[in-house]
Amino acid sequence: MALVSPPQASAEPEVRTLAGSGLAGFADGPGATASFLMPEGLAVDAAGDVIVADTAAQRIREVAPSGAVRTIAGSGTIGPAGLYVAGGFANGPATGARFNQPAAVAVAPDGSIIVADRGNHALRRIRDGAVTTYAGNPSRPGSADGPLASATFTAPIALAYDAQGDLYVADYGVGLRKIGRDGTVSTISVPAPYASAHVTGLSAVTDWGQTRLYCATLDRGTLVLSGGTFLGHYSAGTPANDGKNVFIQGARWSGYAYAVAAQPGTNFVYTDIRSSVVRVMAFGRTYIAAGEDSENSSFDGANFADGAGTTARFNTPMGIVGLPGGSYAIADTGNRRIRVMGPVDFSLTTSPEMLQGAGDAYRIVYVGNSIVSYNQNWDESVSGIIESRLDEDWNSLGFPKRPRVFPVQLIAKLSAIKTWIETYPASGLAEMVIWQINSGEIDDEPVAGSRSAREVTGTLRELAAELRAKSIPLVVSVNALSYEVSPVEDLWFVMRAHLADEPYVFPPDERAEMTEPYPHVPSRAAMLEKAVAAAGVQVIDALPQFSETEMQSSHPALFAGNDDHWSRQGTLLAAHTICDALLRLRPWKH
Repeated sequence: MALVSPPQASAEPEVRTLAGSGLAGFADGPGATASFLMPEGLAVDAAGDVIVADTAAQRIREVAPSGAVRTIAGSGTIGPAGLYVAGGFANGPATGARFNQPAAVAVAPDGSIIVADRGNHALRRIRDGAVTTYAGNPSRPGSADGPLASATFTAPIALAYDAQGDLYVADYGVGLRKIGRDGTVSTISVPAPYASAHVTGLSAVTDWGQTRLYCATLDRGTLVLSGGTFLGHYSAGTPANDGKNVFIQGARWSGYAYAVAAQPGTNFVYTDIRSSVVRVMAFGRTYIAAGEDSENSSFDGANFADGAGTTARFNTPMGIVGLPGGSYAIADTGNRRIRVMGPVDFSLTTSPEMLQGAGDAYRIVYVGNSIVSYNQNWDESVSGIIESRLDEDWNSLGFPKRPRVFPVQLIAKLSAIKTWIETYPASGLAEMVIWQINSGEIDDEPVAGSRSAREVTGTLRELAAELRAKSIPLVVSVNALSYEVSPVEDLWFVMRAHLADEPYVFPPDERAEMTEPYPHVPSRAAMLEKAVAAAGVQVIDALPQFSETEMQSSHPALFAGNDDHWSRQGTLLAAHTICDALLRLRPWKH
């Protein structure tokens, strides 16, 4: 059958070179002939000029919208290899100032430029043609908080101002620091296991009247903070939540995030230095916006090419910053160029704003945990397959409008997901809700399991009644987990227990489960089936189909070998099982 994708107004953003010939150097001039040594951190000023920390050149450069490049601070002669300038330290007139590995820049509210001078363990300020030390001490690295005059830094690597004028500093090896408007330096506490010592990229935005700071780490994805308070964690690998807040993330490995440009809402655009691509993460979906579309392109993906989307090529892109009009400037570090990427398409993700903007469609919200979507191409996802099949003959199926499916991934307790559904889909933003649920909602112990089973029944019953009163059908899809199908399909759980270098830090309760190689039993699935049936809702039970397929003499792997989610064939099986049941039930006609 033909599979279709959702509208993608800018799914293939155009990438072009703004400045840099690719030759090593620090020549100023027109963009086509100007040169860089190692452009890393980026910022943009009020005039739309891109400020560049040219790390190996020990200079701060400025790139005009036309591409013209000029040096605004820094000095030193190029070394014998022709690839770097020796670092140093000197304040004074900008043209004679010395830096040591300037890694990041930020434009202060007063228009001055703050430089994260990594090798000098300090923050420097460029204002009125002169360079001064803003904070830190070149001869005394450290992590002391307090007034600017006495605070110390170790390796400041990223900077971001929020809307209130507070400056956030990623101090590599120390953590996330904050310099308040009163000049006081403090360290922001981030709870385990989301240690922030290796933060490399920061971006601050004002969202819904609240200032949020988004910071990308090397190994744990993206931390989310607000006003210096830890809010949550958007994972680049395994799911994460603290049991009460909702966390939305791509559940398969989504790259080696280095620098991030955050947008209002739950949207991120970030550079992936492992795969040499630029990625988007928004509301539970992650995809490559530009660069080679490969699961792991670190081997051969690094190259240089302008072009649209996945035809473009980068070589270790590091810095990124949003530009006026929705485009992005990217420090293509390995190619020694500054590139510009056009606006990205956030419609590959789901948000309340997207639902609201789809008024000409019959909106089906497919909500659940990480099984819903995790770095899948749309036409291979459960949502994409369901939408395609329902759209083939939507008139004869009784839809009043063409159906569209919106995946929403929520890693949260049942009560939090119920609240989200009541807040958005049930408030008129959707015509139908599919709630994907699995036995992860049922606790292991018999007594606790009975209690959580009653919670499942009660939660679904209450939500179904509320949606029914608003003529919104609710369908609950009970889906299989690997341990419910076969120990063979559950090999990922066994395998990861023995991975000494697994970056995810298991919580104590999960670590205790790993004392046995196959700790789970299928009884939780049976308990969940009974709990959902007792709620009196329309149910799609995919467990029998998975078990039947597993028993065949020749069958594909139904779960991924490198994580605990469905394989491509498992996703197809689940999607068609759900869709077959929907075509029988036709809940949209009731």
